[in-house]
This record gives sequence, C-alpha cells and structure tokens, in this order.
Amino acid sequence: MLNKLKKHCLPAVLLACFSGQLFANVSAVSPQQARQIAQEAWLYGYPMTENYNSIYAWALDKNGEQYKGPVNQINNVPKVFGPQDTGVVTPNSDTPYSYLIMDLRAEPLVVTLPPVEQDRYYSLQLVDLYSHNVDYLGTRRDGNAGGKFLIAGPGWHGELPKGIKRIVVSPTSLMFSQFRTQLKSPEDIENVKQIQRQYNVEPLSSYLGQKAPTTSPQ
Repeated sequence: MLNKLKKHCLPAVLLACFSGQLFANVSAVSPQQARQIAQEAWLYGYPMTENYNSIYAWALDKNGEQYKGPVNQINNVPKVFGPQDTGVVTPNSDTPYSYLIMDLRAEPLVVTLPPVEQDRYYSLQLVDLYSHNVDYLGTRRDGNAGGKFLIAGPGWHGELPKGIKRIVVSPTSLMFSQFRTQLKSPEDIENVKQIQRQYNVEPLSSYLGQKAPTTSPQ
C-alpha cells in the first residue's frame, strides 16, 4: 500500500477524506464556516503531506535521487550533507545521518545503539506521521552508554521483553526517524562510519526468536 501512494496524490486523498466527512451536509454550512473548515483541514493535513513526502523520497521511491533504502532498515549516509540533499529542509552539516523509516503495523522494532565516547553526540529522532517529535534515543535522553530500545505502534499491548532499556510508543503506525552522529572534523569521518555500522534494527519477533507475524501490506 505504501509504495502505491504517490506523494503527489496524498494531498488530494486527504482533501477527499475531509470533504466526505465534513461537507456531507453542505447545505447547512455557511460560506464562512466552509472557509474555516477548509483552513483547519489544510493545517491538519499539511504536516502529514510534507512528512510523507520525505518518507516517500527516502524509502519508497526507488528511482528517486533522494532514495536511501527500504522501510524498516537502517540506511547510513556517511557524508556531510549539502544543497543537493533536498529530502528534508536544512539538514545539519556536522552530523552525518542514518535513516530508518518505520512501518510498525505488523510488530514493534528493536533498535540498538552502541556505546560511544562521552564527548560525542548521537541520537535517534523519532517523528510520528503528524510530524511531532515523539522522543529521542541517545545522548540527549539516555546518555552515551547505548542499549536496546523497543519502538511500538499505537495498537501494540505486549509485555516489555528482557534486555530492553525502555519503550517508545508511536501515536502512528508509520514513523520517520533518523540517526545523527557527530562529526568532529573531516578526519573523524571514519569514526563516524564505524559508529553507524553498529546501529541495528530488527523486528521484535526476531529479537525474541519467535515466528514473525503476518506481514503488513506494502
């Protein structure tokens, strides 16, 4: 399903949904009310369309210039970003990125961060489909000791497995996330690459050694 929803179609889909729900009894809506509803619908839908544009460019559009790799897989970009990187507005120039677009419909994911030196910043930013910053893993919240973290969708109600440092529950089943690894100097890039190679993600069933649930439609 995800790879069939083109980024240019999403605004029209959202507007169609709003129209069907909010304007069912259009005769009872004044022009002023209709204008207000349209404004609220636009404000509600715009963050989702922009966020999905980045998700689509980085994880779904395999023929696009901004494509990084598939969903539920960490895709490292061991370089400093420049003006040619347009998948998101104003990326940092001193924190090489690793991307992880999460589809949490089938089951949660277990993300592993390696321990790093205390004077290096690293993080995994977790953003729901509404573009809200749900949480951060790493330096700013958990320190630099690393660990395993469970990322679950809104419909998951299981028990926290052993060995998991903490759980983050996303309000949406589709999540945009990106690792940032501090680059201290041009010569430091090999250290950054080594840290990036240690980032890991796996389905919860794999972590527990269990049979995977039915795969969600893509």
